[in-house]
Amino acid sequence: EELAKIDIDFNKMMSMTEFLVYHYKLDDEAWVYLVNWTPAGSASQQKLLAEVQEQMATAQQALADSTEAAAAAKEKATESAVAAEASVTAATVSEAAAKE
Repeated sequence: EELAKIDIDFNKMMSMTEFLVYHYKLDDEAWVYLVNWTPAGSASQQKLLAEVQEQMATAQQALADSTEAAAAAKEKATESAVAAEASVTAATVSEAAAKE
């Protein structure tokens, strides 16, 4: 009998929301408001949220740009290392040829 009073959606199970509605003895209007409530925030909170989202987008773009630049620098360093190795090899060959 008590479970029937608690079970708002009649699924023969008690959810946390149903328990809280029963425990705090909320009327129909109160629990409907509670279940459908969504946080909207004040105008200043929404403005702050928009500013933070803009800063986050800027930071993400900066991260993407720096990651791309780092990859390009790494590729250029690898090419330079290969060119330096080729120069050393060529110098060694030239030195050996000059001694002969």
